[in-house]
Amino acid sequence: MLEVEVFISCGDEVAALRDVGNSVLKSLQHMLLYNMRVQVTILNWDYRMAPPTVVPKGGLAGLSLSMVERSQALIAIFGKELPPVTREEIRKAFALRRAGKSVEVYVFINPALKTGEHDTFLKNIEVDFGEKVVYTHYNDSLEFQGKLFITLMPFILKRIGDAGIPLLGGWP
Repeated sequence: MLEVEVFISCGDEVAALRDVGNSVLKSLQHMLLYNMRVQVTILNWDYRMAPPTVVPKGGLAGLSLSMVERSQALIAIFGKELPPVTREEIRKAFALRRAGKSVEVYVFINPALKTGEHDTFLKNIEVDFGEKVVYTHYNDSLEFQGKLFITLMPFILKRIGDAGIPLLGGWP
């Protein structure tokens, strides 16, 4: 069975969109496995489900950064704030890309919440990693859901094709 790991990076301000993203991943998983009989598992680590723990000062992002390393895609959802851990996760994905790892980065920004901080962050990605982030806008959770779905379908279908798994494994 093919496993595809997707990481969702965002601040608490847009946590409701993390839930939408998790729902999209579950729906894709259900459709592929049960309706199309494609042997694929879509995995997503969510820090909110992790057990409580204590970490060294400055080590808050440690576990999430290790999860970014395992992932084949990072979904970045920008709200008005761009928290430090979210910044680290996104930069980690670009560092992995620079090192030759195949990790896709998909950035979603609400234009009503976009600030100069976002522009500076994205410009620094371009300067530091030599890649320009082409992001998509979302205006509300429904639009985000639709855009995430059409973003992830080609990504997941490519992974399935690259693994040599027949796309239509048989209908129920």
